[in-house]
Amino acid sequence: QIPDCSLIFDPRCLRCEPSHPPARGAPVGGCTECEPGFFVNDDVRCERCSNVFPHCQLCGYIPTGPEDLVVLRCTHCDPMYILEPVAYGEDPSGRCVSDGVIELSSSVYHVHKNDVNLTIRVQRSAYAMEPSFARPVEVLLRTRDGSARSRSLEWGGETVNFEFTAGRVKLDINKSVELPDSPNWGSSAYAAAVGRRVQVEAIYNISIFDDVIFHPGLRFFDIDLYVPPEHLVGHQGPLMPFLSYNDYEPKTGYLPPLDFGRSPTYRQAAISTARVYIWDLEEASAPNTTCRGACMDWKMQSVVNAPRVVTITARTHQGEYSSSPRDVYLVKYKPTSAGNEDTIGFPVKARRDPLAPHLHYATFVPTTPGPYKLVIEKIIPGVYGEYWLNRNVMRKAPKSSPEVLRVDHRMDFRWEDREDAPVKARWWFNLHFKCIQTRKWPRNFAHAVAVHASPGTTVRLYFENQGLIEERQVPLSAKIAEVADLNRSACERFL
Repeated sequence: QIPDCSLIFDPRCLRCEPSHPPARGAPVGGCTECEPGFFVNDDVRCERCSNVFPHCQLCGYIPTGPEDLVVLRCTHCDPMYILEPVAYGEDPSGRCVSDGVIELSSSVYHVHKNDVNLTIRVQRSAYAMEPSFARPVEVLLRTRDGSARSRSLEWGGETVNFEFTAGRVKLDINKSVELPDSPNWGSSAYAAAVGRRVQVEAIYNISIFDDVIFHPGLRFFDIDLYVPPEHLVGHQGPLMPFLSYNDYEPKTGYLPPLDFGRSPTYRQAAISTARVYIWDLEEASAPNTTCRGACMDWKMQSVVNAPRVVTITARTHQGEYSSSPRDVYLVKYKPTSAGNEDTIGFPVKARRDPLAPHLHYATFVPTTPGPYKLVIEKIIPGVYGEYWLNRNVMRKAPKSSPEVLRVDHRMDFRWEDREDAPVKARWWFNLHFKCIQTRKWPRNFAHAVAVHASPGTTVRLYFENQGLIEERQVPLSAKIAEVADLNRSACERFL
């Protein structure tokens, strides 16, 4: 007769031996096999695996380690947990570990087109892990074009709306912080210690660029979060033999290729995705803005030193008057007679009418007899940048179109790696040196342009109408100066 073990010994007991020697006052015999998720303890009864190994689903007495010692260990973990990898030849710990839930702080972000940066927060949940055995984690953050663009050449040469990003975000562990002996999430002391030990948030900035164009439709791009290859290891169940994560993947860091769409890493499912909307502002639109007065290009002889006036009427994309503070216009007079083909021109900033803020007036004075061209632009702070990313593009190569066209708010770039830096960059802008127009510095004082370059870099400065002006090569032995000293303006340094 087969005894009903669940009634005699333990409700979770499947098999038992009546002849088993008694233990600590237990009835004669004992349980030999328990339900999945339980094991036979020293009292010959069934105990839940998670009582001994947190987040463990299945456990048992199995041969373990190089000497095949039969020990009790976890064999299968809860979802989102894996058996802790160890080096080959070492005894497995049997612990179930997890990197926690890693995700973006929001599924939707909103930003205006004149905002310099979009701040992205990557969060890590400390409640879905064992803080005592947690490891540092790096995730890959990558942008994906939607109706907003990060490439110009692929979309007909339009200026870009945001900077393409493919970078790593690290969530670190402060191992110097010791946790209390009794893990209790209800304890404020334990929760505070976990907060000091586990970094639960990291910030990443994505540059946003203003193209001064009104877009009638929604503009958006997506952000995907991936786990890099060196973290894609481990399993809920045992892997034989037990290898460390360095044995599964190369120890070298992951360097993404130039064509990110063909990268096998980015073909996997993203662990978190967010959509970013870029919104326009109520301001004047170039196709709806009109000009009166001496606005046309003059194709005959000009009267030298005779002032000419233009009136600019700012209108929105709906045809209504615009009084936005972003409506700032620059009128550029460029002689086009023989010998003046390379002249950059003479810019004049238009003045806003205080009583009718949608009207702007500008006065320019022809300085050269003959025809001229008049250029009216709506200006924004920044410089117009062109970037070539293809490694086959050199300055002496045949003329090619840049991959990226954008308006940079600041020229403080720093590329940490050669793979991320453009092959060639060119900036177009009008320099204004208001600070030196003082009593100490005369108006004809020589202007200065400073370029801070890394050691081993060659810097060439070209002017549109004069060609190569300066070429400097920074030796590898050069010392990098303090950025704080370089960022001080000429006014702060000399006046």
